[in-house]
Amino acid sequence: MHILGTTFIFILALKVCLGFYLQTSEVQAYVGEIVILPCNGSGFSAEELHVHWEAMGKDVISLRGDVVTVGRGFEDRVNFLSDPAKSEDFSLILSDVMLNDGEIYECLWKGTKPICSVLLQVSTPAVLIEHVEVFEGDDVTLECFGNIPKNKPWEDIYIQWLKDDREILRVSSGEMDFGIDYSVLRLPAKHDISRGIFSLSIPSVSVFDRGVYQCRYKSTDYEAPRRGFPETHKLTVWAVSSEVWSSPASLSYSSALSHTQTSGSVPVWAQTESSSSVPTLTYAERDGVMTDTSVPETVTTDITIPDTGIDSALLLVTDTSATETDTDSGKN
Repeated sequence: MHILGTTFIFILALKVCLGFYLQTSEVQAYVGEIVILPCNGSGFSAEELHVHWEAMGKDVISLRGDVVTVGRGFEDRVNFLSDPAKSEDFSLILSDVMLNDGEIYECLWKGTKPICSVLLQVSTPAVLIEHVEVFEGDDVTLECFGNIPKNKPWEDIYIQWLKDDREILRVSSGEMDFGIDYSVLRLPAKHDISRGIFSLSIPSVSVFDRGVYQCRYKSTDYEAPRRGFPETHKLTVWAVSSEVWSSPASLSYSSALSHTQTSGSVPVWAQTESSSSVPTLTYAERDGVMTDTSVPETVTTDITIPDTGIDSALLLVTDTSATETDTDSGKN
């Protein structure tokens, strides 16, 4: 049985034996999604409000009076679903979940009395090979996710990227090494890497970059490198002819998943350490993007081509209509 499931059952048995009334639930999610960890707070005095969420002993978020404190590794991703003082709801909302968010979360009253226990299981879609198609000169990011312990020291993190089974980048002992001709490659910020985001960014790709890419990492110091998700990226780079004046407006590439959340309205609390009152619940909405589809006015311009000795020339014709020249004027 999975170690989290075993621990979850053990906690339930222990709390029952101790006589605590404990709300229990399980929540499943995919990488990058938003989840709600439910907890009913009815029956607890709002005048002595002190709610604390933790995950396997690590602080997640707490509310004491009107002061909200967020634990390390959960900044800008976690909040209460609604005002606990008004709604008697201690439920938690967690956005952009990663593999290492999969833990047992407990809600405690006054830091000691357990109210709720939630088992969060985070998984990846069943996609083993990601096909990516871009044009020369475009920037591309090959996504990769792994499961490493939260707040793992940078010096202990190991990441490796391979192209066609040859190493092109490696992070080890706090240093980043590149293969020959691959110094332009980039990884996410250290904060995101500690969350298990190992995506590889390639600026201004060329046909030289086409190939099969694999991401590997170590969860512990004593294991062999394991494959991240997706396991493989197949990158195709289309050459752009010198006679092509403009590239397509968009590419037909869509990632199987993205750690950037683009879902609808998400309730967000203004988190503060010393506010005088409980923040007002607001909603962050994704604005629609308007695209101008109008056709620009056609302008007819006389084009004179000097005698340069070039056998052929490529002209961009904006209007085929033109005023004919009176060729008979010389005859009369």
